[in-house]
Amino acid sequence: MAVRIIVDKGPDKGRSLQLDGRAEVRIGRGPGNHLMVQDPAWQGSLRVSFSQGVCKVTNQTPTTIYLGGKTFAPGEQRAWFHSESLQPTAQTLLVLYVEDAGREAAPATSSKSRKTVQLVVILLCLPLAGVLFFLPTDPGVDEQRSPEDSQKEYHRLEQRLQALQESADSGEAAGRVLTLLKEARFQQLRKHSARAFTLYHRVREEVESDLGGPLDPKPLPEEVGKTLREVRDFVNQELITLGPEARKNKS
Repeated sequence: MAVRIIVDKGPDKGRSLQLDGRAEVRIGRGPGNHLMVQDPAWQGSLRVSFSQGVCKVTNQTPTTIYLGGKTFAPGEQRAWFHSESLQPTAQTLLVLYVEDAGREAAPATSSKSRKTVQLVVILLCLPLAGVLFFLPTDPGVDEQRSPEDSQKEYHRLEQRLQALQESADSGEAAGRVLTLLKEARFQQLRKHSARAFTLYHRVREEVESDLGGPLDPKPLPEEVGKTLREVRDFVNQELITLGPEARKNKS
């Protein structure tokens, strides 16, 4: 498994940096960084480490940036998930990408290839699911929503997916994701944390399969892609919230 940071947008688009579990890397302007960027608006640096299947990033810039569409304040450290976007400036967008050697070997144009890619995505997500059970429950690492905010966000996404079901080019994907998301939320509200945790991971797998990866994104309508990315962000946060309780129930 290879873990790579890719510059998806900005003056340095196309550049990348591979991570390993032995050292922390820095991204910023100047020769002291492992990935040197040219974006003139960039200030400070990002510190990124990858260990035991978990990628963590620390914001050492002087301004608030965005990770997964959510604010990321100076000095904070967060978990950075596969295919999640990190935006340090208005121009530059970074994406974390977990690659598998077998993924590139499959023919890209065949129907068999699509099934293989989906299987690879699922297999890549399973280790991350296990790692979440062992993450430290440090409240300063990830910003958590209140139950009220979580419920509001869920209802908003539910309505968006329901509306997309009426679309000819996205109804099938929206229906699949919505069905799993409803079941996961139902189990969460019933306090069945371990079951909800598993179902949220299934939602994430479906979304990742529909979106594709940063290097081979699926050609989705803009509104569909935006909604699926928002569902992924919501699910990531619920997995963090459910992790401690799910671990306790499973032990």
